[in-house]
Amino acid sequence: RTLTTQESHGFSRVECQITNGFIILIASLLFGFAHTYQGLLGVLQTTILGVCFNILYMSLGSILPLMVFHLIIDNFAKLPYQLHQNADT
Repeated sequence: RTLTTQESHGFSRVECQITNGFIILIASLLFGFAHTYQGLLGVLQTTILGVCFNILYMSLGSILPLMVFHLIIDNFAKLPYQLHQNADT
C-alpha cells in the first residue's frame, strides 16, 4: 500500500510504502496491549489472536465475523468462572 500526498502550493510529494505485514503487526500489538489487564500472558495470547484476526479480516474484507468470534471467545473464557459461581450457590 502506498500513502501519498499530492504536491500543492510549494509542498513536496511524500510517498511511503507500508506492507500488509507491518499493518498486521501494528494492529495486533495494539489489540494485545488493549488487554493488559490480563497480564503479560494475556497480552501475548491476544497479540497472537490479533494476528489471526487481522489475517482473517484481510482475507474476508469484513470485521463482522471477527466481532462474532470475539464474542464467542469472551463467552467461553467466562464459562469456568460462571460454572464455579453456580457450584458455590
